[in-house]
Amino acid sequence: MGAINDAMRTRLVTFAMLVLVSAGVIATAIPAGAGLSDAEDRFCTAVYKAGQGISEDPTDNSQAEQVADYYRDLAKVAPKKSIKKALKTVARYYDEFADIDVENAGDVRDLLGSGTYLRYARASSKVSLYIVKTCIPGA
Repeated sequence: MGAINDAMRTRLVTFAMLVLVSAGVIATAIPAGAGLSDAEDRFCTAVYKAGQGISEDPTDNSQAEQVADYYRDLAKVAPKKSIKKALKTVARYYDEFADIDVENAGDVRDLLGSGTYLRYARASSKVSLYIVKTCIPGA
């Protein structure tokens, strides 16, 4: 059972990193007003400010509710409807992630096999790419 739990945890970490990398690491490289529209500038500023203090350990769901709130806050200032929708999808995933026992293989398996997780994987990729393209000049 330990190997299954480790494999599921590895998968969880891999996909959770998509969003956390964009929120934590990429956000620190955002220069103020780098030729962005007002809406894009507000969004990029929010990516940086709202993400302060979020754990970098994607297997630690103790802050999952805070992370969900972070993505809901970003959705409020998202300059595009498609990004707003993707951010809300990511927030819903973190709401569910907050409710599982990450040490319980069944809980992790259920989450990773859910439609919420599949939608999260697509949405987090979309959000990450948008943040890179919009908020980091020359990316």
